[in-house]
Amino acid sequence: IISNSDGRAAQVLAETGLAKFMDKIYDSQIVGIEKPDAGIFKLALRELSLNPDEVIFVGDMFYTDVLGANRAGIKAVHLDPFEFYRGWPGERIENIGSLPVFLKTVDFSSKKFFPFADELN
Repeated sequence: IISNSDGRAAQVLAETGLAKFMDKIYDSQIVGIEKPDAGIFKLALRELSLNPDEVIFVGDMFYTDVLGANRAGIKAVHLDPFEFYRGWPGERIENIGSLPVFLKTVDFSSKKFFPFADELN
């Protein structure tokens, strides 16, 4: 989890019983870096010994999550339950329950994972 939170992300996830499913929780208030800064994504990659091409970031804030992940070289999927960004570029899903099917059927070489590619060069 990478969250622009107020320092309580781990507590909230623990209270809901979800923390046990997470390898690590990166709370911007605690680590001192806020999305869309690529630094918080790069910190997670480094600490989890992952390369950007091994990760897909799913986030519900188009500019904060997708741009931030793209700045770190990470593929991004926009979670857009209200379809506010239906016509915008990029990979998107409408609900988290559709993620498994999406991951089984998507072309991982798709440029749609990087809708901000032109802004990153």
